[in-house]
Amino acid sequence: MKARRRRYGIGCLLLLLFMSVVPPLRAQESPPDPVLELMAQMSPEAKVGQLVLVTYPGDDVGSDAEIVNLIRDYGVGGVVLRARNGNFGAGGIAAGQLISMTNQLQMAAWEPRLPSPPFPDGSDAASVPAPYIPLAIGVQAYESGLVPSSLVSGASDLPTPMAIGATWDPALSESVGEVLGRELAALGFNLFLGPNLDVLYTPRPGNPADLGTRVFGGDPFWVGQHGTAYIRGLHQGSAGQLLVAPRHLPGLGSADRLPEEEIPTVQKPLEQLKQIELVPFFAAANEFPGADSAADAFLVTHIRYRGFQGNNIRRQTRPISLDATALKLVVGLPEVAPWRAEGGVLIADDLGLPSVHRSYDPSGVSFNPRRVIQDALSAGNDLLILDRFGSTDDWDVHFRNVQDSLRFLANLYRDQPTFQAGVDNAVYRILNMKLRLYPQFEIDDVLRDATLADELLGGGELVNSDVALNALSLIFPLSEDLLPAPPQEGESIVVFTQESAIVLGEGLRSTLPLDAEAVPRAVLRFYGPQGTGVVRPNLVQGFSFDDLLIYLDEISALEEPVDLSPVATAVYRALRDADWIIFATRGAGLDDSAAALKRFLAGQADLLSASIGILAFGPPYDLDQTETSKLSVYYALYSTGNTFVEAGVRGLFQGVGAPGDSPVDIPALNYNIARQTMPDPEQTISLSVVDEYGDELTPAARASIHVGDMIRLRTGVIVDGNGRVVPDGTPVQFVLHYPVDGGRSTVVAETSAGVAATAVSLDRVGQLDITAQSEPAVSSVRLELTIRDDGLTITEIAPTATPTLEPTATPLPSPTPTVTPNPLLGTTERLPDPPYLPTPRRSRLVGWGIVGAVTVFGVAFFWARERSRTPELAATIALASVVGSLSGYILVMAAARWWLPVVRYGLVGREYLTALVTLGVGIAVLLLALWLTRDAVQRRNIETRARVKGYRRGIL
Repeated sequence: MKARRRRYGIGCLLLLLFMSVVPPLRAQESPPDPVLELMAQMSPEAKVGQLVLVTYPGDDVGSDAEIVNLIRDYGVGGVVLRARNGNFGAGGIAAGQLISMTNQLQMAAWEPRLPSPPFPDGSDAASVPAPYIPLAIGVQAYESGLVPSSLVSGASDLPTPMAIGATWDPALSESVGEVLGRELAALGFNLFLGPNLDVLYTPRPGNPADLGTRVFGGDPFWVGQHGTAYIRGLHQGSAGQLLVAPRHLPGLGSADRLPEEEIPTVQKPLEQLKQIELVPFFAAANEFPGADSAADAFLVTHIRYRGFQGNNIRRQTRPISLDATALKLVVGLPEVAPWRAEGGVLIADDLGLPSVHRSYDPSGVSFNPRRVIQDALSAGNDLLILDRFGSTDDWDVHFRNVQDSLRFLANLYRDQPTFQAGVDNAVYRILNMKLRLYPQFEIDDVLRDATLADELLGGGELVNSDVALNALSLIFPLSEDLLPAPPQEGESIVVFTQESAIVLGEGLRSTLPLDAEAVPRAVLRFYGPQGTGVVRPNLVQGFSFDDLLIYLDEISALEEPVDLSPVATAVYRALRDADWIIFATRGAGLDDSAAALKRFLAGQADLLSASIGILAFGPPYDLDQTETSKLSVYYALYSTGNTFVEAGVRGLFQGVGAPGDSPVDIPALNYNIARQTMPDPEQTISLSVVDEYGDELTPAARASIHVGDMIRLRTGVIVDGNGRVVPDGTPVQFVLHYPVDGGRSTVVAETSAGVAATAVSLDRVGQLDITAQSEPAVSSVRLELTIRDDGLTITEIAPTATPTLEPTATPLPSPTPTVTPNPLLGTTERLPDPPYLPTPRRSRLVGWGIVGAVTVFGVAFFWARERSRTPELAATIALASVVGSLSGYILVMAAARWWLPVVRYGLVGREYLTALVTLGVGIAVLLLALWLTRDAVQRRNIETRARVKGYRRGIL
């Protein structure tokens, strides 16, 4: 025993000696955070400077320019170039000149600078230089209807978003985004304020608030598809050197006015916003910042929404961009919150707008820049756009307000810890976003080489042509079978063009997207002597809408067409001899000349025998029903430019088809996007039993299926009224019918890429008929399953034709793996593999489970009190019942997840059954608890009666 103790003691001494010699293991240190390291070197002035994006006038960025002083002395984090401010010259700019400008701006941020004011404690702030942080140089997606790159010589002339939306092909969105991303990055831009993710839910022709062709369309799903594809293209085309900030969160599609002049108010509940306006933003926030398809930031617009700000919205109610409670509700939605938590940045729209001024002072007289900028930051925005930031358009006032506001914010940062924490959070997000652009903040990685501009610019002609030919839409007549014969040899053609000039700003040259000779030139190019020879040059004449207005004004004042002006005389003679009258329009409400078309259709169309056609290079919804009925043909192109003019002319002569479809409502034709994107009722939905990889079952696989097994069902591609894939999430019902006993049940699934899939359990021997339907498409192949103990037989039966239609044979699917044309991609490809199996919505399962548990608590507590339990005991019983109910819920969910999949799939669309589970288990626990505590109640009653008797005896 002593020897054993001695050995034990020696071992302990050796262990202690070993521990004293071996150094303790050090905890693994996490790598330093480069953002925090940068922030540690930044003064308050440098930090608050990162919070603003400032505009400036003209194209002067010399060392004495105000904007350069603002960057160098105040550490401004970014600038925004705008055409209306003259940053692109008087009406255009050479690529080399623009690159030189962006390089000079970056150099102003790079040059070693020292914080201007000393610290309050008197320490020498100038002893430590501020770290170099690249400047964010941003550009707006659309300004006055122009793509920013269109003002740069040599850059590609790219289509409008609505033209892209009319193709219904997100691949083209990505291609356009790639071209634009490559060119913007080459020019020195690293921030793109776009694309617009607004859903044009209510077209407003002629209204200045109408968003027109700046949006992808009116269907939330497709706007999201095009938007994310466009974002992906911008990121990939720029090789990750461009930040993308879609706008206008939470959506301007239903606004009845633009935020520039007055804050619009939208009376929509939150659920409707989540189903329409917010859907594209949810798609852009579906991945974390840094992913190709994800937004790096969102531009928050100035708008009031009842869904976020309550039912009692008044003029004094601040817009969401300045309302902390409302903005937190927006970014706190489950679809946006993860994106925000992972570094998503919020950019407040222009705080210098007159509407923002009037939201503080309705008279528009006073303006407090300090309050506005503090409110915008307190609301939760990270970056603020300051354009003409003053009560007037005086640029000196703008710069003074910016400087004063930045000094105010720096002092506020030092004095208020709460404000300091908010600024630090915003700066962290901004720097983290910039580090995704430039992992190392080196000036050589930021500057652009002007000599490479010629190689990187241009090259968008091919994608522009693809969009034009695929966007061409036949608006009227409703079917190509009803088209009139195109212009024939020897016929006279008169073209009226809406020459609406785009004025960039005061003192700046205007630009003309469409001139009066554009369409006649294209007609002669393709169908004149150098083309097919159908049209003679002397039979094609071109006029402007202004010319037509002159004619209409003069002819209405005269009884006979005499003594007309030369312009009116030329128009009169052309119309008199015309066989075809073509109107090339850009949209109602652009200028006064837009009324010429409506006046002509109202007073002159019925007097002429000529065919009337329209080529709409703007939105397709400007005409009403009566005006449309007077047309022979109506094509929509949605965008200007030579390729779109040529596509329109070729469509008019029926040289090409019109594969596009309007992406927005056309009220005059009862064309409704919500209805068009529903499943086509004329289609027959194919249906098949597949394996786990999405392939149809082989005979051997069918023979191996027995009673109690689970089979997977999958539809073919379901198309909408335009013949394209239905939006993701379209509900599909799989109907299961047992003919022997009449049993019938339905399993609901949702589509993904047009295909819906589910799984069902074969719970008995016999015949099982399975069909699928997706309202209003109710016709499908019927699968007749014969379930035996030794295997499964599947017979596919085509639907019976209705008596009013001529019966046609429907070929049965082959047993080989299904290959289906995908209208979304325009190619033939395998369907999603493996198929998507629907599962119950987790949020609904948890929600119903909690509802059941809360109900159990209330029932248990009051029932226990009714059964003479004390309040303490009743609360204990209620809590025990809740614990039991939730335990039962967890057990059922675990069984459904791992042991009984049939229960899991049976809960699809019936998540409310989980409330019954919690109620049932909870009530069972309650009854058990009441039974276990009955003796305690009886003892308490006996004691109570004894005390009462003793009390009475004492009295007696």
